[in-house]
Amino acid sequence: MLCALLALLAAGSARAQAPVLEVDRNFRSADLLPHLALLRDRSREMDIAAARAAAAEGRFERAREDQRGMGFDESAWWARAILRNTGDRPLRLVVRQNYPLTDFVDLWTADGVGGTLHVATGDLLPFGSRPIRHHEFLVPIDVPAGAEQQVYIRIQTEGSLNLGLSLHAADELLEEIAGAQMMWGGFYGSIALLALGALLLFVLVRDAAFGHYAVYLVTYGCYMAAYNGLSFQYLWPDSPRLASLSQLILLPLSLFFLLQFSRAILGLTEVAPRLERVALVLQGLLLACIPLAFVASYRLAIQPLAALTLATIAFLIVAAVYGVLAGRVAARFYLSGLGVFLLGVLVYMLKTYGWLPHNALTQHGFQVGSLAEFVLLSVALGVRMNELKRTGITDTLTGLGNRRHFDDVFAAEFEIARSRRRDLALLVVDIDRFKQLNDTRGHAEGDRALRALSAILQRVVRKPDAAFRYGGEEFVVMMPGSGADAAVALAEQLRTRVQAETASGHALTISVGVADMDMRSAATAEEMFQRADASLYAAKAGGRNRVVLRQADRGRAVPGEGARAS
Repeated sequence: MLCALLALLAAGSARAQAPVLEVDRNFRSADLLPHLALLRDRSREMDIAAARAAAAEGRFERAREDQRGMGFDESAWWARAILRNTGDRPLRLVVRQNYPLTDFVDLWTADGVGGTLHVATGDLLPFGSRPIRHHEFLVPIDVPAGAEQQVYIRIQTEGSLNLGLSLHAADELLEEIAGAQMMWGGFYGSIALLALGALLLFVLVRDAAFGHYAVYLVTYGCYMAAYNGLSFQYLWPDSPRLASLSQLILLPLSLFFLLQFSRAILGLTEVAPRLERVALVLQGLLLACIPLAFVASYRLAIQPLAALTLATIAFLIVAAVYGVLAGRVAARFYLSGLGVFLLGVLVYMLKTYGWLPHNALTQHGFQVGSLAEFVLLSVALGVRMNELKRTGITDTLTGLGNRRHFDDVFAAEFEIARSRRRDLALLVVDIDRFKQLNDTRGHAEGDRALRALSAILQRVVRKPDAAFRYGGEEFVVMMPGSGADAAVALAEQLRTRVQAETASGHALTISVGVADMDMRSAATAEEMFQRADASLYAAKAGGRNRVVLRQADRGRAVPGEGARAS
């Protein structure tokens, strides 16, 4: 019986003991978790003497991999590590806690003369409490030659509790920090440049999507600076309260403007009005979280905000899919870019709740996702620019080029044809008795007739020829490189196709005026258009449903079958 009891105690002691971490002058760095024994202090009142007594009693348990991230845990956690210097010279090493949003980080070591060294820091203490001025928590310790050093670390926080503990040689840590600083410089510099570019585009085109994207980038960049502890380090090192508030204010603001940008770039008002209303509700809830930050504890304020972040992620994915299904080209790049970013956010939020471990990927999920997001959302904005450009030159009802676009293109083509002595022809097309159609069958039916004619034009007219809606029921077809015979042939093809394809519906007929490049009668693009327009009026006067070509030295009319007198 006694032997069994001793064996059980020995097994318990073995479970409690974490492997000793051996170091020497060649040591570079090591993850501390495999070498930690942990103790949970639910009362949060245990001091170092009680912790040492608990270690002597074997109450510490070896750390598990799933204890890197513990979610929203109200307990204080004690960690104990034993370092053994196997070399012949003392070592100065640095303990690192890489999660900047930790309220209290306390570390105790032996001072080598029978006493104890205690370092107290954390993001609820002034930045000056840190022995090394850095946005993470870096605490130097000494390990005597040929001796062991016991390290006790106490961590307590109202937010997500993460054990990101590691041990570094000082020179190795300096190299790593220098590389990280360069990375952060590139990261925040990219945000600033993208925000400035989006702002300039907003000033130029006055499209809300660019303005919302610029504000989103600024608020997101500021939030990341607060989240990484950089704003605490450089902006308000003596105000821990402001450091906490900045996170609770900037996160909902960045999500608010991300929703604003998403609504604009995806066109939710037209694509999915119900999703538009959901977006407005989410934005209202996000704004409601801001005053909560001033009256509630960090723990009470961050938990509903974390839940809202997850809800926003789910909503934006659904909205992006709707945009893609609705055929919005920008939505494809939006979904790709935002999908990677939201995956990073999701990974981080799952880590926050303790459902994923705390490591480099989950800790920096925001930043990893942002790299792809910034590139692909910029492409989406480029697509948006093209859409805006097309909107300015496209007739919204028919999808053809509008009069403004025709005026610009035809003037350029006329000058090319004149300077190079090339052929150029122009058709002016008008729907017969269109006013009567509108008056008797309504404007909605008139719009459908216009769309039917534009569809036939798009099927019949082939590049380099181009069709435009000139205004009302009048259309034009520009034919670079074509002479009178080719123009009359195309006009007659259009006339017969319109009559045949609309016979069972709108029963449309068209009259077409034709003009070609004749330097004796058209010295300018405007004069050439006037000749084609005069030919159109001749077709109308001649009975409609016909094609007429009029030139200074000859005239030709091609009447349609069944043409009626005007």
